[in-house]
Amino acid sequence: MSIQASLKKGSKLLILFIGFLLIGIIGLIDYRTGYEYAFSLFYVLPISLITWFINQRIGYAASITSAIVWFLADLYSGHPYSQPYILYWNTIIRLAFFFTYHLPLVILKQFTGTRKRIIAYRLPDRCVKFPLFLRSNAG
Repeated sequence: MSIQASLKKGSKLLILFIGFLLIGIIGLIDYRTGYEYAFSLFYVLPISLITWFINQRIGYAASITSAIVWFLADLYSGHPYSQPYILYWNTIIRLAFFFTYHLPLVILKQFTGTRKRIIAYRLPDRCVKFPLFLRSNAG
């Protein structure tokens, strides 16, 4: 059984818990490693997990939560800024990055779902129209 099939069978609440737990763990690692290392890309994993297996709205919440966790990690790591507003600017840019990643994932999920429904609907028609499709190549 694939990982995706296992996650689809699993409880949405469990996936939600794991996703937000991962955001917290990544935030803690982000804080502990200091402000010189960029961890923005690692926040994308739980955002993707939540968006794909739960829904779009919770995915947006995960994006916002990730931006807030990044903000707190950067704030408490002692990152010196020349101007105080730069921390807020960077947080908004990180949030925009998370949203920019989130939206194509939502579109991809909708497309794959639509494509599966179209194939499931049209496949019987093709089998009737093209009898060679049903024949075996064995002989």
